[in-house]
Amino acid sequence: MRRSALVVVGVLALAGFAGGASAEPTPIQVYRQSVMKAFGAHAAAIKTALSDEPALAGDVVAHARAIEALSASIPKMFPEGSGEGDTYALPSVWSDSAGFAAAATKNAELAAALVKAAESGDQAAALAAFGALGKDGCGGCHGVFRKKS
Repeated sequence: MRRSALVVVGVLALAGFAGGASAEPTPIQVYRQSVMKAFGAHAAAIKTALSDEPALAGDVVAHARAIEALSASIPKMFPEGSGEGDTYALPSVWSDSAGFAAAATKNAELAAALVKAAESGDQAAALAAFGALGKDGCGGCHGVFRKKS
């Protein structure tokens, strides 16, 4: 009886250990994943407003301002030691922190350019600025600092 109790405890311990290999995300990881999802939602709204629903083009400014405002915080969302577990962040986020900060700054600058273009009412300029934000802002950072999903 005692031996079978030890076996059960051992099996449960191993099951817990195996289950522990996929740790829950830390609060900072949850926060940054939420912000990145919000960026994606803002980008989807911008694309729809510029491409399919011109009556909503005036909302592009608010969406682009949100991306601009939060871009400055991107480096703070990746403190040292937050790259473990379930994350798409590559080690280059921390090994090239200056390059990572520069990529966040570029994202903010491109979002600001989109704000300016959208405020002008020039649909073509806003679409071009949105394309640059996607390619050189979001994409510029993801290409170097994010694992492929």
